[in-house]
Amino acid sequence: MSDPAREAIVQAVSAAVGRGQPTRSDPDTGPSQVAWLPPEEDWEAAAASLQALGDELLVIKGRQELAAALGEITARHQVKRAVRWDHRLLRRLDIDRLLAEQSVDCAAIAGEQDLRSLAAEAELGVTALDALVVSTGTLVMRGGRGRERAVSLLPEVHLALVTPDRRLRAIKDLVPLWQQWRSEPGGPPGSVTLVTGHSRTADIELILVSGVHGPKYIYVLALEFPWDD
Repeated sequence: MSDPAREAIVQAVSAAVGRGQPTRSDPDTGPSQVAWLPPEEDWEAAAASLQALGDELLVIKGRQELAAALGEITARHQVKRAVRWDHRLLRRLDIDRLLAEQSVDCAAIAGEQDLRSLAAEAELGVTALDALVVSTGTLVMRGGRGRERAVSLLPEVHLALVTPDRRLRAIKDLVPLWQQWRSEPGGPPGSVTLVTGHSRTADIELILVSGVHGPKYIYVLALEFPWDD
């Protein structure tokens, strides 16, 4: 194969996967066009989608309700150890203190910790969603330092927090959001994880088993109160 032909193939592949020269978003489909749902819209569609997947969404209207929900979930699954993202939302909510009140030790992922061991030993992993697709119940999470996938993958229970302004109607609405991330300083995130339902698999005899390749239980806490104060 000639060098020009090889170069043309490499350039085509790089463009297809979003590598090479940074590409600015088209004004008609760019960052300003992300179709976030109105914050005042109810959570019924999202709750129904998650319920159909065997997961649960809880609408939280205050800090006392948040503490009560954490208490119920940790008691239900006998959680003693938790690991969480190093995320601003979780810090402002003081998740570590709330879990400590339930006799749960919580560690934040930051720095050069032994991440896999820490997450594998925890019964609960706590994250914050970049988006929730209400029609499918899909959790969207950007990876990065302090936001490693192991937190949502290794513990048996995954607890994801989301605010009303982070909801999208359908999967197709993720396209302009991805374009927005690509246009940010530093380029796109190292990974984006889409989770639709807790881990389920079946063996050759079609026996369905939960929690083999990921969490066995997923809870989404929808925060309907001012948390950034």
